[in-house]
Amino acid sequence: MEKLSVVKQQQIIGSFFILILGLLLTACATSMIPQVDQAQAMVATDVVHTELATTVEEMVQVGTEAPEGNTLDVLADTLGNLSYSGLFPDQQITLTDGTAYYEDGGSGHPFVRLIDHLIATGDLNGDGVEDAVALLVDYSTGSGDFVYLAPVLNARNEPTPLDALMIGDRTPVKSLIIDKGQVIVEFIGPGPSDPLCCPTWNVRKVFSLEDDRLVEQSSEELSKVSLDDLSGTSWRLLDLNSDQEPVLPETEITLRFDDRQISGSAGCNDYNTTVSGDDLPQTLVVSQIATTARSCSEPISIQETNYLSRLAKVVAWRYDFGNLALTYKLEGGDFGELLFAPEEELMTNTNLTKPSSVTDLEAFYGAASQAGFGSAVLYEKQVASDDLEKMALEKYRYFVGDLWERYGEDAWMGPWKQVYARKPGAKPDIVAELRGIQDPEAAISAPMILDNIEAAEKARVALSAAYDDPAITDLWVFNLGDSGAMSGLLIAGRNNETGEAIFLVFLLD
Repeated sequence: MEKLSVVKQQQIIGSFFILILGLLLTACATSMIPQVDQAQAMVATDVVHTELATTVEEMVQVGTEAPEGNTLDVLADTLGNLSYSGLFPDQQITLTDGTAYYEDGGSGHPFVRLIDHLIATGDLNGDGVEDAVALLVDYSTGSGDFVYLAPVLNARNEPTPLDALMIGDRTPVKSLIIDKGQVIVEFIGPGPSDPLCCPTWNVRKVFSLEDDRLVEQSSEELSKVSLDDLSGTSWRLLDLNSDQEPVLPETEITLRFDDRQISGSAGCNDYNTTVSGDDLPQTLVVSQIATTARSCSEPISIQETNYLSRLAKVVAWRYDFGNLALTYKLEGGDFGELLFAPEEELMTNTNLTKPSSVTDLEAFYGAASQAGFGSAVLYEKQVASDDLEKMALEKYRYFVGDLWERYGEDAWMGPWKQVYARKPGAKPDIVAELRGIQDPEAAISAPMILDNIEAAEKARVALSAAYDDPAITDLWVFNLGDSGAMSGLLIAGRNNETGEAIFLVFLLD
């Protein structure tokens, strides 16, 4: 059996970007998008500018897992009905259901909106109580859409908003987290020689609270924006046209970028092709798409045809506050957008930074995926001890993906059994524990995890760092397989002090 290749870590990307192609055509006079003339590009920009401003509250909510009985939707609802200062001099603005309209003397209808699908949570002031940082956007009657960080202390119980801080105009936010009391935001921003209209750099800024105000601690220009930024990322389709055509219930359409190749499931059939494009403006051209030839029932087959047809007509990409939007051109010059959410965020229900032990493990065994073959590391911020086996089974099913239904639950659950449990008080040693598994069927898979992998010695070190913490008192190993050619193991480890859980799925034939 060939050794497994190192799997690139998935990026959790977030953002909001008013189409650069229109801005560059009008304000910066740079090269045009292929097959899109200047008038069409300006129309596309206006459509995105106006329609996105009215649809963000419909997007999928992503944040840390809420305490029992207090869902993420409740948190978004709470933050969407507060009064915020810092946006206008000596004036608060009160949101109702996530939106506040105001007058600014112009002829339009300006408003402020909470971006309810990208909310970071954590402890900002060290009091041990969960706080939050939300994003507010001021859609003024002018050309600017001003993006603010809005910190809220004690967000779930007695929410206390602090002054919002503007981070940019028409700023495509890629990600927002709270890590060790600091707010870390990544976005596309202007470099030293960029005009305000046309940012070209991936920027990371770090903020912390000082006297109940967010203060910038550092700013770093990471790299020039590139189509290659998407490499290694996986996405799940939310809507076939902004918020107008949501994906059918109980179906899943996925998109994976690997270098200049894309692949995924179109809802029934798998597909793959190559892509090309300019880094700036952020154009994207999709080559001829190859698909499998499974027969699909309606309405899934109709949705699949629509998705693949629109994917073939994509002309540009942009970040949309943690999501990815691919702009396509329809007949007659109209434009639409395929809107995706990060696949791992939907699966794990968290946008917090993962511990280094998890990301180190991902470097050898891969980040969360639905590959159904090979290995993946899946992380949960909070798992109850009684729910560890249930969550392990969910991760198993998630990793197998659409193969679960194709081969049937009976096939996948036939080999499922617990083959090892760490005894209370035992010295943690995951390598020795895996080598010592007595179950004959499971014992075949253990050496594959430990030895038959690229950089095996370093991989074992990463395994030990992830699972040999003395606080991981709940550690179970399960046998996996399809009752046929495929077999493997799932390691589930839960930190008894923090509730964090790490799952390693390994499945080969």
